[in-house]
Parts: sequence; structure tokens; C-alpha cells
Amino acid sequence: MIEPYGLMLSWGYWYCVARARDCGAMRVFRLDRMRTAELLQDESAQFLVPPDFSVRNYLDRAPWELSEEPRSPLGFGSRFPTLAGPSPRDSVAW
Repeated sequence: MIEPYGLMLSWGYWYCVARARDCGAMRVFRLDRMRTAELLQDESAQFLVPPDFSVRNYLDRAPWELSEEPRSPLGFGSRFPTLAGPSPRDSVAW
């Protein structure tokens, strides 16, 4: 269940910025990926949008930056097979 705070168009897709009740955190949901929606009418449907919330804080982000989660460092390593003969780097003047 989410508490929708605002809608925005970014990178050609509509997004819903909302608080996810199951984890108690802000999340951004792409609308075309939602399968169903149900409007609740009882007391559990009530929520308040924080007065300092602004959907503008989410507008200038790339889709992979839409989370409120802190960024995690990513390590990457690779190995390439040894080439027979001179390295391509040896033939380039730096």
C-alpha cells in the first residue's frame, strides 16, 4: 500500500512519488508498471503529505537515481586474456 504524494513526467514516463507503508520509506513507482490500483475509502486510507514535500526534488534525476536510499559503492574488476605479441597499448604514443 502506498501514500501517493505527487506525480511527475520524467524521461518519457509518468512516475508516482509515494511513501510505501510496508517499509515506511519514500519510493518512486513508474505508472506503466503498475498492474492494479484500488482507492481505499476507510480510515486506513487517510494520510498527510508532509508540508516540506516537493515533487521538484525528484524531477532532475535519472531513473536509476530516483530512490531515497543512500548510494552504495560498486566495485568492478575484470581480466582479459593475454595477447600474443605486443600489447595494443605499446603501439600508441601517449
